[in-house]
Amino acid sequence: MVLTERREKYDFSYIYETSHASFAVAKPGLEPHFDDYEWPPVKSSKHYIPQLIRASHDGNGSRDVSVGTVFQDMVGIFLGQGLPYWLSSSSSSRVVVTTWLIFAFIIATAYRSNLTAALTLPKYSSRPETLQEIVDTVDMVTLPAYGEQHRKFYSQSKSPLFQALGRLMKPGPSLMEGLKKALVEKSCHTEARKYLQYEILDKFTERDGSTRLYVSSGSIYPSPSAWPIPHDAPYKAHLNRWIITTLEAGLYEKWIADLLRETKLKSQRRQRQRLASEWSEEEAGMEKLSEGPPILTLSHTQGGFIILMLGLILATFAFIQELCSLKQSK
Repeated sequence: MVLTERREKYDFSYIYETSHASFAVAKPGLEPHFDDYEWPPVKSSKHYIPQLIRASHDGNGSRDVSVGTVFQDMVGIFLGQGLPYWLSSSSSSRVVVTTWLIFAFIIATAYRSNLTAALTLPKYSSRPETLQEIVDTVDMVTLPAYGEQHRKFYSQSKSPLFQALGRLMKPGPSLMEGLKKALVEKSCHTEARKYLQYEILDKFTERDGSTRLYVSSGSIYPSPSAWPIPHDAPYKAHLNRWIITTLEAGLYEKWIADLLRETKLKSQRRQRQRLASEWSEEEAGMEKLSEGPPILTLSHTQGGFIILMLGLILATFAFIQELCSLKQSK
């Protein structure tokens, strides 16, 4: 990288590439279709509504109905089991039950549709690509130790965007430290684009070819790249001629493309060898079958079937007990 302070110590060859500093960011995970804060209101409403209906019964002089009966019927409505037969004739009670019917329909329909969509068509969060999106998303931007000058430059800029970037920059971590930090924290690492692509493919490629990190399309500054050579080197002209010939023939770009492709294949091969040594053939086969987008299987809906079977078993015992009671009474 050609820097002003380096020119005082070294001379440089012909610039063979203009490298753009980009960001390495962790790929976003699946968006939760139901937030954790959704469930406390649903649970509290199932406890509050029966108390409200019971109070309306007592206030209107209706026949006595226990809280357990009301709660059972409200849960039955929530599960789509029909209306209770003991409804009060008061308007307030009917309004409450009607409201609960609408609420149960919306919540149950939304839950089923979101569960099916999450299992069949997973939705991923949007990936920050531009500089503005990076600044708005991450809490820290790590960069090598020589980036202290860049941090000062952006902090003193008149652009609010560059000032925000300067405040987020933290010089010091190495490339691997910055990439590992980006996986576990809300941060990203900035380096030359092709250098980031190479290291991500080499160190963070999964056996299916995917990576846990990606390089953003946005960049912050272009920096020319050249070979450092001594001042007044006699071979500078010959070196420049060979560099220009290589660039004009397209060999440099071809070499970069081949290097990235081979690095990805080698990383995948290492992952497969490592997993093959750890797993048995049966486990490896099961893992292979589980690859691909998730689908709706019996394991996702077994809860409903378990509840149904328990209910049938309980109903069978209750029916047998009723038959025994009838025989004893006779």
